[in-house]
Amino acid sequence: MKRISFVLLIALASFVLESAATAQGKRVDCSIVAKMIPPKNHRIVSFGVLNGRAETLPKPMYPAAGRAVGASGLVVVQIKIDPRGCVSEANAVSGHPLLLKASEDAARSSTFVPTTLSDTPVWVSGIITYNYIRDEFNWLELGFRSTNEDIGDHLPSAFAVFKEQLAIYDPERNGSRREWNAKIYDQIAAELAIAPKQQWLFSVGRKLGAVITYDYKGIDGRTRLLNEIVEMTRTAPDSVSEQLLIRLRKLPTAKELWTELTELKMRMYALGS
Repeated sequence: MKRISFVLLIALASFVLESAATAQGKRVDCSIVAKMIPPKNHRIVSFGVLNGRAETLPKPMYPAAGRAVGASGLVVVQIKIDPRGCVSEANAVSGHPLLLKASEDAARSSTFVPTTLSDTPVWVSGIITYNYIRDEFNWLELGFRSTNEDIGDHLPSAFAVFKEQLAIYDPERNGSRREWNAKIYDQIAAELAIAPKQQWLFSVGRKLGAVITYDYKGIDGRTRLLNEIVEMTRTAPDSVSEQLLIRLRKLPTAKELWTELTELKMRMYALGS
């Protein structure tokens, strides 16, 4: 009994010292202090993205399992920050399943300058985002990404000339960046004629990207794009993944189109190999 009382006394003293340090604007070591739980009916100040407010923001470890299957993209983690600036809770709400735990672990290790209202430290909620980017992408991924970003840095070395063309874009001479890039991507597709599978993957990827970025006019435009993708599955090279073809053929009649597209996006590394 004496032992338990002594431990409780030490814990209470630690809490008092932490509270005093917070009140005086001094930082506590979040790696060793006890975890706090927000009191019921206690006000929590809500923010949006908290990356820019972090005092320390450790980079998540890229999981070996995620790297093996080419997992990439954005992971969003919902967090709660206690009055000391320590992360009390971290729960991933979106992103590739194989990247969620590493993101949560990194978020829990982050620290923040305490937020105060009327000189009183308060609880804060918001999100931290992590973007996992691989160095190399297959042609299905490259086509998909080409609809809303410059893929020059990810092109194979044999396509260096196109990387240079993308880099010399001048808005005064070349007009719309989107149109400039599209012309170069058309040239890349033509260059891939000697590799039918890669050409097919790149072309399908571009159409998928157009669907997911709303690069079409109205429902009829989207339907036409989806039907074009299905039509392309009939002329796919023999070495194209059968699983990819099955998924593509399901798109026009999918009850949850965006769910199908999201899952397809997450599996492009494997399906486009």
